[in-house]
Amino acid sequence: VDFIICQYPNITSFQIEVADLIFPLEEWLEATGASQFGQLNYLFPSPGIIHLGETVPNSVPPKRVIDAASAILNEKLDKVEFGGTGKTMADLGLQFPLGMGVMGGSDSEDVEWASQIATYKDVLGLTENATKDDFMAAIKNNHKAYNVTPPDQYWTYGQHLVKAVDGLPSGFATESRKCEVYVTLHLRLSRTGYPYTYPREIGPIDPRVGTWGGDYSPICNVPVQKEAPEVLNGGDFVMPFAPEFPLTLTSGRVYYFHHGTMRHAPFARELYPAPFIRINPKTAAEYGIADGDWVEISSRRTQGSEFVHGTGLEQSYNKVKENNTKTAEPIRAIAYVGELVAPNVVWMERFWNPECFDSTVPQAQRTGGWTECNVNVLTNAIDANFNEVYGSYTNRGFSVNIKKSTKPANVWTQPLQFEPFMPTTKNEYTPDDADVTISNKALLTPTVAFAPAGGGQ
Repeated sequence: VDFIICQYPNITSFQIEVADLIFPLEEWLEATGASQFGQLNYLFPSPGIIHLGETVPNSVPPKRVIDAASAILNEKLDKVEFGGTGKTMADLGLQFPLGMGVMGGSDSEDVEWASQIATYKDVLGLTENATKDDFMAAIKNNHKAYNVTPPDQYWTYGQHLVKAVDGLPSGFATESRKCEVYVTLHLRLSRTGYPYTYPREIGPIDPRVGTWGGDYSPICNVPVQKEAPEVLNGGDFVMPFAPEFPLTLTSGRVYYFHHGTMRHAPFARELYPAPFIRINPKTAAEYGIADGDWVEISSRRTQGSEFVHGTGLEQSYNKVKENNTKTAEPIRAIAYVGELVAPNVVWMERFWNPECFDSTVPQAQRTGGWTECNVNVLTNAIDANFNEVYGSYTNRGFSVNIKKSTKPANVWTQPLQFEPFMPTTKNEYTPDDADVTISNKALLTPTVAFAPAGGGQ
């Protein structure tokens, strides 16, 4: 792929390192949705509440890219005879883009706002000519600003008795129409790609399919635990205890952030500047760690020698990955000592640091921000046992070690350090000046460049 374009509300390290061009989209509090938030038979408005920075509605970037590509295509194809007709596309009145879908996008949220107003105007007592300001004024402090579907219309029963096209009852929403103890459709999906290949049924996509190793296994079994602390009576279900990784790490979320997003939100980072590692006081004392100390955390994935540390895409494997293949350096977090976890157990949330590629960081020192404090580099995604359809790599219950350390060089922790993340209206998008915002290179945010380990740009 020569050029990768990405659009997303919250930029992550993946976009920074992989994409050539990033379009920042509106977050959910900024965007006005054509649909509404629903809870059972209640529907609530979803207008844009606040707008920060230079984000745009999700229809704008593809519309702009497609319009630009269409202009080039039209110019070229207007000079080419179309399908032996003796006429050009211009003669036939045809122009790109053809069709709707993403090509029918808009440079504004007018359609979404019109949908909001039309849906709730009766409840809010608005006229046909109501404006966005009228709508926002009507829902402010209005605890009745919602639509309700009457229960006798919303709750329906007996759908399974409705006759299908073959004259038989529809039954349950399974391939057999029966209540299945496992998903038989997944067997067909893995073998033939159905229903995504419908109506063209294809053969097995993997020669192992149809065997125990190739099919989705419907019968649950207890997998062998790949790594664990000392487990009494573990038998054949755990690996031998590794004294170099005597602690168990478990993970979860914190309410300052959602998944990997908003690490660039200055006020949230002021409240929660860096990840904490929860440690029991007994364990902390054994390792000489006090509350507030920086701690280095390592696992089997931070060992070995099959890792080349550079900048940009920072992984290089010289052979097939194994459970102890080195994928990153150990990470660091701040010790939070308390009776929050059991002895010999530590707890961390996921984290990444967009400040590590800020323009204030020297070019040679910039990284994607995921190697400094990201617990995911410790997890076992190589040979962990999990269900191949629904499973995930091991996020919890794997072995680690800790030791007292220092703060990573380019990680911010002090409130004033986050000032570069503060939103401004300098490049803020409005529908009225879309051409200025998107076309004027002088207004574009400077891109981040990484120097590969082997040199070059």
